[in-house]
Amino acid sequence: MFAKIKLPAGLDRRGTEYQSKARFWDADLVRWYLDRLQPIGGWTLLAGSLTGTPRALHTWVDNTASGRVAVGTESNLYVVTPGGVITNISPVSGWTSQSATSTWTLDNAGQLLVGVYDAHGTIFTWSPGDANAATLTNAPSCDSIVVTNEGIIMALGSAGNPRQIAWCDRDDFTDWTAGFADLAGDLNVQARAGIQCGHKIRAGVLIWTSEDLHIARYVGLPNVYGVTPVANDCGAISRGSVVMVDDMAYWMGQNSFYVCNGGAYVDEIPCFIHDDVFGAINQSHTSKVRAAHNSEFNELWWFYPKDAATENSHVAVYNYVEKHWTHHAIDRHCGIGRGNGFTNPLMVDGSTVYQHETGTAMPGAGTPFARSGPVEISNGERVMHTRRCIPDEKAAGDVELYFYTRPYPNASEVTHGPFDAANPINLRFTGRQAAMEFRQNTANDWRVGDYRLEGVPGGLR
Repeated sequence: MFAKIKLPAGLDRRGTEYQSKARFWDADLVRWYLDRLQPIGGWTLLAGSLTGTPRALHTWVDNTASGRVAVGTESNLYVVTPGGVITNISPVSGWTSQSATSTWTLDNAGQLLVGVYDAHGTIFTWSPGDANAATLTNAPSCDSIVVTNEGIIMALGSAGNPRQIAWCDRDDFTDWTAGFADLAGDLNVQARAGIQCGHKIRAGVLIWTSEDLHIARYVGLPNVYGVTPVANDCGAISRGSVVMVDDMAYWMGQNSFYVCNGGAYVDEIPCFIHDDVFGAINQSHTSKVRAAHNSEFNELWWFYPKDAATENSHVAVYNYVEKHWTHHAIDRHCGIGRGNGFTNPLMVDGSTVYQHETGTAMPGAGTPFARSGPVEISNGERVMHTRRCIPDEKAAGDVELYFYTRPYPNASEVTHGPFDAANPINLRFTGRQAAMEFRQNTANDWRVGDYRLEGVPGGLR
């Protein structure tokens, strides 16, 4: 008797391994795309020798249509070209190295790079051709910044008030004083906590605190901007935990993931790896959580520090089109999706900027694998005498196969394998429940389809 083994895409770790029957239970460095299991892409060096721990990335295009990525570390600010040329543009005055738990927020107004390091509070700007970033004249201190659809720099948590926002005039970034004929101004957001960050959408600017979400809309003179609440109990866990996909905002909160459609409403995203993320995240270092969009595969990546790690050590990944989750053990401080002159997503470790999703080499990482929860016959009252397996792969032999059998959920498991999954495999094992593991054997762009197992149901003797 042959049985087709077709497991739904993504991990299901909401309970015990036994409760994930006929689902995938664990994985690393793999993804499901178009319902097919495959390895994530590899990575190669773009630029190295950064000083200080990287905290933020931002890509943009200058007036010559040249792409650039800004990299903010705890001690320096860099600009890197698509060709890997790195330039230290750190401010020469008004700047010192800051706390390891603080972060940059970066944006651009046209070709002008705008950034602030929250522990320092000074807004800096840099134009292509300048030697170094410089303090923005007359700008208030703040915790984070965002450039609005109107081309106005908005300072969030300004002038020492964590709930205040301030903005400059549209035609003069150095004018921050409200006047009869300009658009500069400020207001207090009626929020339950201090502001974390802001991101623009078509309707205005979404503003997150650690507790709630608001939207600032341009209303023209005399008030210029008005702020209204969107939802409570859905704040952002860090300044870098929000990622935008067109007009949709996705973010990691204190104990859940959320999505907001155009500023209209907020929904919680069901997370099938919830306990692995929120039950293991290092609560003392949640300010380091970062998010990135991997548009080629419709994925959102959240980098976070797990267990005793004090820097980001793992990634929670959500496919927002196919609605499933997985995770990876990769030490990346932050990342950003492709675009603005960069053909691949960029991610940064301690001192190096990598281009991801290129080739198959994964230096410093483990072996890609995916393991299922138990598969059993009927309700488990019988055992399966397994005789043969018929693999289904894109290229035979790129994956090896393991089986793990147990007579009941908490019993010690017996490992069978590895088996070269190139041709029909002769097997000889018996178990009431069996889990399957697909493990990379050759670093190629492999695919796993629907396997078939031949077995005979029976008793243990």
